[in-house]
Amino acid sequence: MITSSISEFPERSFLPIVSHHRHSEWFESSPNEFMSIRVHSTQVQGRYSVVESYAMPGSSTPLHKHAHDEIFQVLTGSPTFMLGPEMIETQRGTVIFVPAGTPHCWRNNTEEKVQMIATCFPGGIEDLLIQIVGRAPEEIVALASKYGTTILEPPIAS
Repeated sequence: MITSSISEFPERSFLPIVSHHRHSEWFESSPNEFMSIRVHSTQVQGRYSVVESYAMPGSSTPLHKHAHDEIFQVLTGSPTFMLGPEMIETQRGTVIFVPAGTPHCWRNNTEEKVQMIATCFPGGIEDLLIQIVGRAPEEIVALASKYGTTILEPPIAS
């Protein structure tokens, strides 16, 4: 449908969201990875969530899978992604779509900071990211399952 004026757009029950980087609240979700929830799923009726992250050199995530789809956009740096059995070298501007159920993880093998945006469809996973702060790995495994996430293996080695 092509519209010629804003009044022709379908009515929504939520408002546009502007999330300025300079006003974002940041937390250290895991050692050397800092996150900011840019759009919380409660702001968009659970449709999606948007999380920005900074990962320092050597940072990585465990191999895991979700019950939701996820899209990563690499803003700076060159993280290495594992998607199923395949290792993918990325760079600034890379976009990666991870379908629900796909085992995946990433690692910053470089000497520079990595910055990414992750968008999850539907949303809700952002609440897990807040709750894992400072928790032991075994606690994270149990908590993750409540959010449709299964931790499969420890983080990938460099």
